[in-house]
Amino acid sequence: MRGLSRRHGVLRRMVRACVARLRRELESGRVAVTVPQLHPPGAEAEVDFGRVSVWLDGELTELSMFVMRLSHSGRAVHVCFPSEARRRS
Repeated sequence: MRGLSRRHGVLRRMVRACVARLRRELESGRVAVTVPQLHPPGAEAEVDFGRVSVWLDGELTELSMFVMRLSHSGRAVHVCFPSEARRRS
């Protein structure tokens, strides 16, 4: 450990503290794990409609907003419509 400390500028107490923490973690039977979320391009998206109030030509108007977030890239699309109906009335 002394050679590592001299060659790489690693403080001995920092290495000891890290090793001690890892030993405690392993001995406890609990290990902190991170599971990455992998979403292939185009495979998943979150979609929803919501109501939004906007000023349109000087008048407060309520619109329906379509929201879609692509899981792979995290990019989002927001588009406003007069209603959630498929066709205009």
